[in-house]
Amino acid sequence: MSFCKGEGSGSHPFTGVNLAAHVQGDPTPRPATAQTCISTGDLAVTGGGVGNYKLNPDNFSSGDGNAVVCNSDGLTDYSIQSQTGSGTSPVAYPNIDAGCNSTAGGNCSTGWTEQEYSAIGDPVVYAAGGGSTGGTDEWDSLFDEWFAPATTGCPTVEIGMIFNGANLAAASGTLVTISGKNYYYKTEARTGSGCSWTYYLFRRQTFISSITNFDMKVLFTYVHDNGSLPATDLWRYEGVGNELWSGGAGLTMSGVSFAQ
Repeated sequence: MSFCKGEGSGSHPFTGVNLAAHVQGDPTPRPATAQTCISTGDLAVTGGGVGNYKLNPDNFSSGDGNAVVCNSDGLTDYSIQSQTGSGTSPVAYPNIDAGCNSTAGGNCSTGWTEQEYSAIGDPVVYAAGGGSTGGTDEWDSLFDEWFAPATTGCPTVEIGMIFNGANLAAASGTLVTISGKNYYYKTEARTGSGCSWTYYLFRRQTFISSITNFDMKVLFTYVHDNGSLPATDLWRYEGVGNELWSGGAGLTMSGVSFAQ
């Protein structure tokens, strides 16, 4: 199910069951062994930083997304084996995620701490994108963060950063410079699954395939200072992956790690 239209939309809001709201089937993570490919549910994987993650194909947009993602080593990586769905907004968001993804509370990754914005130290993210797709495939690489006033209930703030992509619509928003990097910055009001929240989207002016030791707090602070991220809101959840409008088979993501 896609709640919003346009570039950067389709990101997964909280539900009463799973933050990856568009996932169908059993959301219980399963240990990865040998080559495992999934189009529904989650797959438990491990890596650095917080340590425990899920691989999530996150097919949504009323069933338009049909991405099949594969993992062969039980670590924080994936390859997109196939994806033929398409739409005017993203139809799938294959990603590696961690955190607490239920409006009912709990369902948290081991090693993840729900922290107030005011208590966040120096959080960093690593992710190496790769692979190749068809020349007309439309996709981006995005990391996505969620904040909420409490450990239960709806989120109120979503922060996303697009760092790579192909065949995307022209960037929109205000060009801002943060820690020496230029981003197009815009906000959107969103609703879905009984929740309402504000989406703060950053899109790098110059795309990069991978992010290394990226300090996420510089974006959190920008939203706190220029948007509406209360100091007491809890950092609930984080994911990094590929939003797919059309195609996407052949894309890979590896080395994903979140450190709080």
